[in-house]
Amino acid sequence: MGFHVHPLGEDRVWIRMMANYPGFEMDRQWWSLASRNPLAPWWYQAFSSLIFRLPEGLYLVRKLVDLFLAVSVYLLVDQVSRARIPKFACACGVLVLFWNFSAYVEQILWVTLIAFGLSILSVYFYCRYLDSGRAAAEYFVVSLLLFFMALATYSIQCGVPIAVFLLGLFRRQETTRAWRLSSAAFTATKDAFLFCVLLVLFLQIWITTSGPTSSYFHLDPGLYPFTIPALAFLVSCGKRGRCHHPVLLALRCYRKKRSDCVNYRNVR
Repeated sequence: MGFHVHPLGEDRVWIRMMANYPGFEMDRQWWSLASRNPLAPWWYQAFSSLIFRLPEGLYLVRKLVDLFLAVSVYLLVDQVSRARIPKFACACGVLVLFWNFSAYVEQILWVTLIAFGLSILSVYFYCRYLDSGRAAAEYFVVSLLLFFMALATYSIQCGVPIAVFLLGLFRRQETTRAWRLSSAAFTATKDAFLFCVLLVLFLQIWITTSGPTSSYFHLDPGLYPFTIPALAFLVSCGKRGRCHHPVLLALRCYRKKRSDCVNYRNVR
């Protein structure tokens, strides 16, 4: 089959949106529909020429993203290991490049993978900042900017502060200077705090600017007590071949004690 992979499923939704709403209107349309991941449509616009040039354009974009992820993983592993095991770092990059199978038949995950790659690069530049003895502040700034881009592309990519804290706490300089846990914990907490502040600011802007969306995206705290039995309900539905819906829908189905799941397409 080669590269002859045409858009399927949600890919067609995005391509139709790009065709019907040219320019900045597409970004506004996406925000009015979903009110989340504000940079996602901008990535589609950035690669629009390739996407529309060939029927397989979106698949080629996905392959470019795979290469981006592979390079990001190689850089991070090589930096964390202080370039002592370059073959292992290269092997990790090659593994990421080719081992990227997914249950999705569409290419819709390519934007999510970009956000993941940006998070990896954010940790990479923070590691370079540490290895410079905290002297190269520009690496720290780049790390913050990449973390913000990852958040705005796909908001679930918010685990970078954890990696920052652990690296800041345990990564020591290759010098004879004494290492103190209390000092390392203070500086690691300070660095991670700045990333957390950026995360909170982004969430505040998101909440302020977002409009009403489908009930599918609403978080209902009342659903928490039903989580465990609803998971069992979801598994039983899957075994009977009656539904393949997200856990959130299964929670609602279970709480309402429906015999069958809600039609996913109608909810979307």
